[in-house]
Amino acid sequence: MNEFDSYFSKIFKGTYLSKRERRNWKEEMQGHLEEAVQSGIKRELNQEEASKSALASFGTVKEVRRHIVRQTYGISPNWFLASSALFLTIFMISMFVQMRAQDIIPATMKHLPTPNWVLLWNTNPFLSHLQAWLGFAVAFFMLIYTRKRTDRIALFLSLAPFYIIWFIVRIAHQFSLDAVIFAEYPIFQPLGGPELAGYLLLLVLSLASYAWTGNRKVGLAPWILSIALTIWPMLRDTVQTALWHITNNPIFWGHRYPDSYYLWWSILTILVRIIILGLFLYGCRKIDAVRLNKVHTA
Repeated sequence: MNEFDSYFSKIFKGTYLSKRERRNWKEEMQGHLEEAVQSGIKRELNQEEASKSALASFGTVKEVRRHIVRQTYGISPNWFLASSALFLTIFMISMFVQMRAQDIIPATMKHLPTPNWVLLWNTNPFLSHLQAWLGFAVAFFMLIYTRKRTDRIALFLSLAPFYIIWFIVRIAHQFSLDAVIFAEYPIFQPLGGPELAGYLLLLVLSLASYAWTGNRKVGLAPWILSIALTIWPMLRDTVQTALWHITNNPIFWGHRYPDSYYLWWSILTILVRIIILGLFLYGCRKIDAVRLNKVHTA
């Protein structure tokens, strides 16, 4: 059956299926192939000839993979990853463009002219919205863990509060509202009132999504986005400052490495989110227990 194993391995490559899904598909396909082999042997073929005949009649690797992908996702998951990569690229471009705003020469403090394309990008409410592009990148990446329409609806609904608050922030320019969902940067109060409300909202969103779909990875989407939004400002400042020291190019001047104070509070807020992750996993087990109890009592 080594030939079959090689056949299955080629089929599953690039499908992003879970181990359980691969095992189920393998058992189903192997059952059909073994039946075809036995049928070939009855037609007086030897084992090798019967195996080749079974594989030829079953379909090419590409055909079978396309069938599995269609049954699992509806469309190729590569579209999800390509979309996520596109949004992540826009996020990184937007981050670079924002570095170019109001550049100065540090030695003389003389302002450098800002390119027109930078002005157009930074004044566009969509292109310049870093958090939204990062959110889209996370959302489309998480789509590879969805298996049905309910999963996908729950995924985007669980991320909707992020976008609603970002919209309010854009309209009202009240940037302190960001703390309702994720701690502001620099982080001064990782355990303050707005932050605690944000942690509670994260837990509620994640558990509600899991209770609806039964898919833990979909339920983790708000938590993953919250972690990403907490980390990226530190990475931005670190990378931009490193580029300034390496190149001495004034377009990278203006930030500094996060000091120990900000770094400590950032680590603390990430640790709190890890506690939220533990509470989420505990809540999932409780939800599973309630479902199992309902099945037994029904």
